[in-house]
Amino acid sequence: MAMLNSATYLTLPLLRPGRHLTQDMYVIYGLEPMLESPNYEIATVMMNRLREILMFHIMNINLRNKVERELRFMFVNDFIFMMLAFVTELVGGFKNTMLQLPFSFSAVFINCYFGQRLIDASTAFEIAI
Repeated sequence: MAMLNSATYLTLPLLRPGRHLTQDMYVIYGLEPMLESPNYEIATVMMNRLREILMFHIMNINLRNKVERELRFMFVNDFIFMMLAFVTELVGGFKNTMLQLPFSFSAVFINCYFGQRLIDASTAFEIAI
């Protein structure tokens, strides 16, 4: 299937009248002159691939925003319960505090760690695009 797609992308510019990129304002560096074979075919395939990546990225952003809107209530509840857990552990006495506080700190650490990893991955993907 992949071979058929690549063959279609490579032969499609040869069958069209006029050999122009769909948008000439995007110049893929290293493939100059852009309108001569095989640079034209390679540039066309690369532009199609970039469009697919861009559409996938937009879909991911929309999905993340939708999930965030749906789960915002849960995030607020998680924060409230974590604060209540800290207060009750600190009020509960020294012996109970020393037993329960590490669990709460580890829960906060896990939330912060995975949140930061998600932010770093998003930044790396943004830079790559």
